Amino acid sequence: MAVHTLQVTIGAATTQVSTSSIPVQQVIFQNNQTHTMRIGDNLASSTRGGLLASGAPGGSLNVGALTFNKCDLQQFWVAGTQNDVLDVIYID
Repeated sequence: MAVHTLQVTIGAATTQVSTSSIPVQQVIFQNNQTHTMRIGDNLASSTRGGLLASGAPGGSLNVGALTFNKCDLQQFWVAGTQNDVLDVIYID
């Protein structure tokens, strides 16, 4: 078990958090940008998904701790302003 960090740059459309399979026990999504973001599945949009507020500190979403079944970072998508960066902290 280890802690990892990554940053995801939002594209012009809803962006997959990871294109590689990364099973995780816990994941924290943090928005440190000046625009709001939404986190969810591939249907996340500007009006659908968990809201990550903008500002200092920005909004965050904590998923876990999953002790029996891990989730995969491939399952998460982010919608927001193109070129904004989502910070991701996860435990595998």
